[in-house]
Amino acid sequence: MLFGIRPSKASDRGWIYEKEVQYTSNKEAILQEIKRLIKEGTWVEIRTPGYRSPPTVIVAADKSFVQVDKPIDWRQASDIVLGYREKGKPWNFMGTRVKGLKGDSLYLNFPTLWAILERREYFRISCPPGSAVKCYSEKFPLLEGNITDISLGGVGFEFVSKRGASPPKQYQKYNTVSLILRLLESKDIFTLDVKKGGEVRRISIPGRYSLNIYRIGMRLFMDREESEELSVYIRRRELEILRILNRDKS
Repeated sequence: MLFGIRPSKASDRGWIYEKEVQYTSNKEAILQEIKRLIKEGTWVEIRTPGYRSPPTVIVAADKSFVQVDKPIDWRQASDIVLGYREKGKPWNFMGTRVKGLKGDSLYLNFPTLWAILERREYFRISCPPGSAVKCYSEKFPLLEGNITDISLGGVGFEFVSKRGASPPKQYQKYNTVSLILRLLESKDIFTLDVKKGGEVRRISIPGRYSLNIYRIGMRLFMDREESEELSVYIRRRELEILRILNRDKS
């Protein structure tokens, strides 16, 4: 059992939110996350009562097993938790059992649960093309861009610097932030004006292949009504992503 929670029919379908933990037992969502960890070579650790392994990596996986490089100080155990955290992101945990040991590899059963230790307001979900943001201020020029992800706490978007225009500075505040949010498989468009605006918290400089594109992370100052409106979009987008994942596996 992980954090006192168990898989259920509801968590099999998607994400469940309880206090500061969000979790799912949806196999396709878990598999896609594990594949991402393998592709990006993300460090993971194995936890059991009284034991926490040094960093290791996941080598391979399908819906019947997960293969992990055996930690150098591995201690025999049955129920374990795979934990990982990427820079600037919350802790993730996957509950599973040890299947067997072969050579330098540890074989695990496919995880039954994936939990993220963070409040829902910080849970970010990707947005499809066509989602956009406009930020207004009496002091600064209009700031606009294409939204990449959003949460009840903030929005991530790409700002294209045209004709040498300067990007915003960190902690720069805007009076009003207008959001246009789309769904991939629906013509519905969600629009929301955050009346208290937002503040730039993160700026990533352009990369080698995008010399004029800045990635902006902005904190949104929403009231309860605005948060509830945005929650409707986030939930619909979550369900849409799960439908796509489940369709692609068939």
